[in-house]
Amino acid sequence: MIYKRAFQYNFLLIFLTVTLISCQALETGNSVNSNDNTELAPPKNIILLIGDGMGFSQITAAEYEFGPLVMTSLPYHGMTSTYANDAKVTDSASSATAFAAGYKTNNGMLGQLPDGTPVRSIAHYANEIGKTTALMAQKVQLIYPERKSKKNETLPEVEVHWYDGGIQPLKPEGWPEGRDMNHQGGGVLFHGTKDTLICGCYGADPWLLSGRTPEVPETERRVDTNHQMDWVRACKESPENRVETKSNFDEAGPFNEMVVMGVLAVRLQELDKKLEWYGENMEFTNIGDDETLQIVTKDEFRMEDGNPSFSREMTDPINAKEFAGNLIRHQYRDGWSLPDMPA
Repeated sequence: MIYKRAFQYNFLLIFLTVTLISCQALETGNSVNSNDNTELAPPKNIILLIGDGMGFSQITAAEYEFGPLVMTSLPYHGMTSTYANDAKVTDSASSATAFAAGYKTNNGMLGQLPDGTPVRSIAHYANEIGKTTALMAQKVQLIYPERKSKKNETLPEVEVHWYDGGIQPLKPEGWPEGRDMNHQGGGVLFHGTKDTLICGCYGADPWLLSGRTPEVPETERRVDTNHQMDWVRACKESPENRVETKSNFDEAGPFNEMVVMGVLAVRLQELDKKLEWYGENMEFTNIGDDETLQIVTKDEFRMEDGNPSFSREMTDPINAKEFAGNLIRHQYRDGWSLPDMPA
C-alpha cells in the first residue's frame, strides 16, 4: 500500500474488532431439544463472535431499541470479565487470554500467566480430540514516501511491514540463537542505517542488535501508571497548567489510521495491486469506477476417498470503489431516542 501524502490528524478512527474462531463442535453424545421438542442435530461448527466493548449495558440498550435479541434467548450463556491482572483497563493480549484460556494475565502478555507460565487455550483442547482449528494470519506492507514533517523537515521514505496471526519476519543477521522474537505479546524491529533496534509489545525492553548499550540522556517524561490513566490525569488538569500526555491523539491518531489502512488492504486484497491512499480526502486514488471484487462466504476442505476436496462460495461481484468508500465512511443508522417525558 502506498501513501500519497501525510495523514490528516483532525479525526479519530474507531473500529470494531471481531475475533472469529471456527472449529467443529465438541461432541457430547446428547442432542439439544428446542422448545417445540424437535430434536436438533449437534452443530457442525462453533463460531465465537467477540464484540469489542459489548457488556450488559450495551446489550440492554439494544434490547430497549429493538426488543429481545436472539443472543439473549439462547439456552446456554457464558460470562467472563476481561480486565487485566495488573490493570482495570485491558489490552488485546490479556483480554484474548481471558477469553481463550480462562486465565487473568498482565497487559502485554498473551497465552501465559503473569509469571510467564504458558496456559492452554480452547484450541489446544479441540486439537487433542481431533477437531480442526485454524489461525488467521495476514501480512501487510505500508510505504510512506518522502514527505515534509510538521517542522518542515524532509523525512525519508519508510516501509512498514505488519505481521499478525503468529507469522513473523525473517530474523536479521546476528539475531541471538534461541531468542524468541515474540516478547510480551509482540515485537518490533526498527532497521536503521547504523543498527537495528528491537523491542517487545508496546515498546517493552528495547535493545540493539549489535549488543551496544547507548548512553542517551533521559529527556522525555516517564509515565508511572499507564497511558489510559495518563490521559485521565490530563483531562482533570486545567488547560493553563496541563502537562501533555505521552500518547496524545496527535500521535495515536496516525497510528490508528495506519492499522485501519492495513485492515482495508486485507479487505481489498482481491484487487491484487498496491493501493494509493490520499489522506486529506480519505480515499484511494487508484481504484477504478468499474473495478469489482468478490468476498468469500464459504470455504470448505474435506477428504473424499483419500483425496483433498475444496469448495468455495463467493458473493456476486461488488463495486470495489463503493465497497471501500463504505468501509472508510460508514453510513451509521440514526441514534437511539427517548420518549417524551410526561408533563
